[in-house]
Amino acid sequence: MLRIRRRGRAGMSMIEVSVVTGILATLAGQSGSAFMQAKNKAAGTQCQNNLKQIYMAIQMWADDNDGALPRAWFFPWKGTQDDNGVFHLDPNDAYNIVNIIAGRNSSIRKLFICPGAPEPWQRLGVTYVYNDTLSGKMLDAVPNASLTWLLMDVNVVNQQKFPAPHLGGHNVLFCDGRVKWVPQSQVPQVFRAGLQGQMQQ
Repeated sequence: MLRIRRRGRAGMSMIEVSVVTGILATLAGQSGSAFMQAKNKAAGTQCQNNLKQIYMAIQMWADDNDGALPRAWFFPWKGTQDDNGVFHLDPNDAYNIVNIIAGRNSSIRKLFICPGAPEPWQRLGVTYVYNDTLSGKMLDAVPNASLTWLLMDVNVVNQQKFPAPHLGGHNVLFCDGRVKWVPQSQVPQVFRAGLQGQMQQ
């Protein structure tokens, strides 16, 4: 089992990935056949624009916090199911990247929702995973920033179960602010490289 450890809090583990996969699988079942349809180019472009704006918001947050990146979950998986079986994230979760960066700013909160994600996922309020091996590290000092991902489409938690959301690929935000569409076949390599490089620091 992969477990990344850092000062203050254990990082993403396979248990967390399994929990997130279970949550998303449940929600995907609620979305019907629309989940399986390829997402259009406009949604992919909007997703990329969202990620670019999120990067600027993270930069501003880091500037206000001695240059450090947020200490946040890989995915904010803490929450509860209501009587109808609908999962709701904990609105007070201090490790939810959306709560940290956006606070109560609804305009910024909306940026964390990819328009190409299934509607039940969108209702969670976040459709990206965060590279939590970077938690607490200096944004301007991330090694290999142009190759280290910061956020990417949540579908990466299980590519076999969840199809790539953007015409056979995923949108990835790198630590230098660049946003790139990555073909599904290359995503595992980008994902692992972004984690392994930081685990060695």
